[in-house]
Amino acid sequence: MGNTETLNKPIRQSSSGSSSPNFYKQITSNASWNDLDNKIASGLILDEVNEDDKMEINKKKLNLSPEFANLEYKVKFFTQRVSNSPSNSKQYEVTQTGKTNNNRYEGTFKDGQLFGQGIYFYPSGSIYMGGIKDNGRDGQGVFYFANGNIYSGQWQNNDQSGLGKFFFVQNEKLFQFYYGYFKNSLYQGFGCYCYQQKYYIGFWKEDKYEGHGKIFSFEGKLVRCGIFKQDKLIQELPEEEIQFPQNWQSFLPNFSRELNYFQELISNKPLV
Repeated sequence: MGNTETLNKPIRQSSSGSSSPNFYKQITSNASWNDLDNKIASGLILDEVNEDDKMEINKKKLNLSPEFANLEYKVKFFTQRVSNSPSNSKQYEVTQTGKTNNNRYEGTFKDGQLFGQGIYFYPSGSIYMGGIKDNGRDGQGVFYFANGNIYSGQWQNNDQSGLGKFFFVQNEKLFQFYYGYFKNSLYQGFGCYCYQQKYYIGFWKEDKYEGHGKIFSFEGKLVRCGIFKQDKLIQELPEEEIQFPQNWQSFLPNFSRELNYFQELISNKPLV
């Protein structure tokens, strides 16, 4: 974050399959993040709150770990190149300077460097809140994308890496989600992806179904299972021959739990 370009790697800026049916149609009729309570909790209509109060509110939302509680906590503004093409971080055409709310860091410092835990507000409107190491995202953190999507989980070297949850939003409502392992900001390892009124649980490689997996209907009925490669079922197998990790059932979707967690993340979104 000292060199703020390290924070601008685009990661799932848009939800794939955005034309698919609303997976949560029956249980999110009242879950719009445009509800007044959510807007207030997210600071979307709190223009009357002064900057010092906002920083104190954000610090509480950040919930500093004891190991970082004694570090210097302050705000730092950045001069940063901004892309006219948000989908391509390599095309920079505009220079933004000065103290702009969407170009700042609030958090802990060590030896003059961003370190520990903090919140970074991007010119795109995205927000990161969580662990900081070597001027980048590291440890546990939440990324609020400008388009409404949210990632919550582990980070390493500025990438989504480890166990995490990715929530896709459409029409301002929870639409579909993934819970599982990531590597280099891609689905990698074991995980479950709920989409189009069904869900896949199994192994992944670079965002694709790869290895043993099962596809279930929304009601939990087994649709297909076997060995997948590049998202395609190449060999059907009886369910009893599918080899999963011992704890695989913990990855099965619990829709009310995920909806509640999604709403919790929204309510904890930092104030801009």
